[in-house]
Amino acid sequence: MTDPYRVEPVTGLPSASGRTLEQWLDAEYAAQTPPEAPTRLREIARDRAARRGLWAAFLGIGISAVMAAFGLYSLNGNSRTLAWALGGTLLAAVSVVMMRRAGSRVPPSGRTTTTRGPGSLPAALGLAGAVLLALNLLLLPSILMGWGGIRTVILVDTGMVLLLASVLVVPAAVMGDARVSLRRAAMADEKLAAALERERETWTPTPGVPMFGPL
Repeated sequence: MTDPYRVEPVTGLPSASGRTLEQWLDAEYAAQTPPEAPTRLREIARDRAARRGLWAAFLGIGISAVMAAFGLYSLNGNSRTLAWALGGTLLAAVSVVMMRRAGSRVPPSGRTTTTRGPGSLPAALGLAGAVLLALNLLLLPSILMGWGGIRTVILVDTGMVLLLASVLVVPAAVMGDARVSLRRAAMADEKLAAALERERETWTPTPGVPMFGPL
């Protein structure tokens, strides 16, 4: 319930309580606002995506570990490599739980999340492709000199693809989908919708973020 005694700063912009949450989340309304205009909902979407992207990367690493364990076991029959599968399974399970928690929480106002990797899927794919190409160019002399065969290249490339997908491509895909993901989750997750509604009722503008929405 909105506090009747709360007074929002006087600005020329709509107050947080001046529109319903559904109106602030509306995609058509968001399209009428410059995409880089700072709003509280966009701040929430960016921070939420950064946290989910981190755990998505760990999820990818866990799945990669499981795949690598069974791949190595099929090659050498060494059962000790299956320990990787156990560790990868545990990491993947924890990552799924943490991703769900991150998806339903609203970060404190003013919190800024900085990401060092690419912020979109095309950029991540381009960077991953460049790294993979550079690696193969480095391996080429040793292959030509007979120090390794096509099997070695396949193994190295497979491992590198799994690693790049986990730490670059997947987090970038999550970050690039930040606003759409928040809008979709708010419609499906009652806990998140309630948290956003409480934020709408209590949030006040700041110099860096003068509007609550749109998303």
